[in-house]
Amino acid sequence: MKSPEPKHLLHVFATFGAGGPQVQFCQIANHFGNRYKHLIISMDDNYDAKRLLRSDLLVELIPLKYQKNQLIHNIKLFRGILASCKPDLLLTYNWGAIEWAIANFLFPICPHIHCEHGFRPDEIQRQLRRRILLRYIFLSRSFKIITPSMTMKKIALNIWKINQKKVLYIPNGIDVHKFNNTRHKHQMEKSSPLVIGTVAHLRKEKNIPRMIRVFKDVKQDITIKLHIVGDGDELMSISEYIDKLNLTENVKLLGGIDDPLPLLNKFDIFIISSDTEQMPYSVLEAMASSLPVVGTDVGDIRYMVSDINKEFIVDKNNEKEFSDKLNLLIRNKSLRIDIGEKNKKQCIRKFSIEYMFKNFEFLFESAMDM
Repeated sequence: MKSPEPKHLLHVFATFGAGGPQVQFCQIANHFGNRYKHLIISMDDNYDAKRLLRSDLLVELIPLKYQKNQLIHNIKLFRGILASCKPDLLLTYNWGAIEWAIANFLFPICPHIHCEHGFRPDEIQRQLRRRILLRYIFLSRSFKIITPSMTMKKIALNIWKINQKKVLYIPNGIDVHKFNNTRHKHQMEKSSPLVIGTVAHLRKEKNIPRMIRVFKDVKQDITIKLHIVGDGDELMSISEYIDKLNLTENVKLLGGIDDPLPLLNKFDIFIISSDTEQMPYSVLEAMASSLPVVGTDVGDIRYMVSDINKEFIVDKNNEKEFSDKLNLLIRNKSLRIDIGEKNKKQCIRKFSIEYMFKNFEFLFESAMDM
């Protein structure tokens, strides 16, 4: 019996550089294999995340030339592409892809799902009125608006005024089983230095300078290292900041890597200093690696971590408390291990990758059966 033709899913990203939405999409695409064909458009022509996709998948990267800030022209262009591709489902990711939702709005060419994972720096402090209005109007006919965090779901309901039947919370999932417990043995046997680490895309909203200042304020009577894993636009300015504070011996920029697991196993504490987040994969990976997390109270981070870890999630504007909490973890190995174990259990219980796959399978099929 002949296998059914794969459904065509058109994904439009503001960027297909490796970040939270892109990592989640690649996990989903790899899981479902050739059940779907994925057409991918990156609005900034960055397709770096393609390296996270299996080589045997049915994937087509579609080049795009368009003019920024030319709304009417772009809507006509994008609608023409939709009509040409004739996808079974359109998926848009974040504000940078909103023009595609507009292009599919009046006389829909295909069902549409919008995934909102976070905000640009200009929306950190408050939502912009024009964007609120456009989301309210042009996402109203979408099949669903997906949010990976409860924080984002509340914004969609209370600020954008999206019908609650349209908004669906699907938390990010992680394959906890690939994260082993060798770090426990490592923790108990190792001597100094103690390693505080982070994994982040080095953008302004990650506020790595805050992390460096907090690290600098910790008591330095034992050998402590800060390892920053990641790459991005802020790499040069962060490097200069480390030099300025005379911290080059203790703060190391390790660059970007595809698989952070080997480095996570060498961390004693995971640190995050962002101005804005939703449900960061880096925190899930830290929890799955049995690490305690100290960081800023943004997005769902406080909701994600175990109860015993919540007191180490602090106001982003209170760097003294941030430093005090970090200092407490540095000086209490048994507490670090206890929190790490409870974080891993929390990850298994609430953020299973299998649960995420089932949710997206049901979502895709329901949308295409409309």
